[in-house]
Amino acid sequence: MDGGSLLLEFEDSLGTTHSLNFVQAVILEYYEEINNYIPGRIYLNKRLIEKRSNEEAFILDAIKKYLLDSFNSDEKELILEKIAFVESNRYLELQPIKKELSAKRKAYLIAQQKKSKFDKS
Repeated sequence: MDGGSLLLEFEDSLGTTHSLNFVQAVILEYYEEINNYIPGRIYLNKRLIEKRSNEEAFILDAIKKYLLDSFNSDEKELILEKIAFVESNRYLELQPIKKELSAKRKAYLIAQQKKSKFDKS
């Protein structure tokens, strides 16, 4: 397993589209202001899923039961590797490192966001 991110998009029985993101677990340093996701974690519709929660168990079980058949063998293997990682002790022990941006970098990002909002209007 290479530790890269994997995004699964699927529809539920009501036709609602969902996204499940298994975030890469190689580069553990991240900046909250820049990165949308914490390394090594899973997100459903951009919402962080708590480790070893009932929701996590339900999601992993649903993937195994209902989604795997819609993928080819290479894709299935990759998905099963991601599931095995989430079910492992390594996943529980994974400690991403939240870094702090410098004041200058934060100011630059805020200015860019304001400029982007201004440009869209």
